[in-house]
Amino acid sequence: LSKWELRYEPFWHVVARRDVDFTHSAHYALQITNPHAQRVRIGAQDYPVLSPDKKPYVELAVCESCHRRIDAAFHLDGMKREVKPAALQRYVEKYKATEQEAFDREGALEPLLSSPAAIQMAMSRLASEAIDASEIQQDVVTIEKLYLYYRPVFAFEYAWSTSGKIGVIEVDGLTGEVAEAGQ
Repeated sequence: LSKWELRYEPFWHVVARRDVDFTHSAHYALQITNPHAQRVRIGAQDYPVLSPDKKPYVELAVCESCHRRIDAAFHLDGMKREVKPAALQRYVEKYKATEQEAFDREGALEPLLSSPAAIQMAMSRLASEAIDASEIQQDVVTIEKLYLYYRPVFAFEYAWSTSGKIGVIEVDGLTGEVAEAGQ
C-alpha cells in the first residue's frame, strides 16, 4: 500500500418541470347510428356522412386546447464521468442527507460539472420531449430543486515495486462496493 485517501465525490440532483400550453389540430370520426342519414348538421355546418365499410360516420376537424406537464428528475455525476444515473438516484433515496450552505471537508472534490451546466443538461433533456402541437402558446421550464450531493469514497493505491505497476482500488463509503480500476 503506497497511499490512501478519503475523498468526497460530487453529484447533482436536479428536479425540473416543463409546462406546455398548445393547440393541436385533429380529425374525429363521429359514428352515426342512423343507417339512412346522408348529412349531419352541427351548429350551422353540414357534414357528409361517409361509410366506406358500412359503418356510417362523419369526420370533424377540431382544434384541441391542450396542457402537458412533464416532470423529471436528473442525477448527474459532478466529475463528468459515465456513472449510471440509477446508482446516483439510489444514494438520494436510500441515505439521509444533511443540508448545508457550504461543504468544507478535507477531500471534497470541486465539481467539474457546474450548476449552470447541470441546469442546461436538464433543460435540454426536457426540451427533447416531443410535443405534437399545431401551435405552442407557452412553454415554461421550472427548476424545482438543484442539490449538490457528496458521497464518500476511499481510494487505496498499491505499488508493485518488482514490476513497476500501480493499481487503485476504490471502496464506496456508503455501499461498500469495490471498484478495482479506480483513480
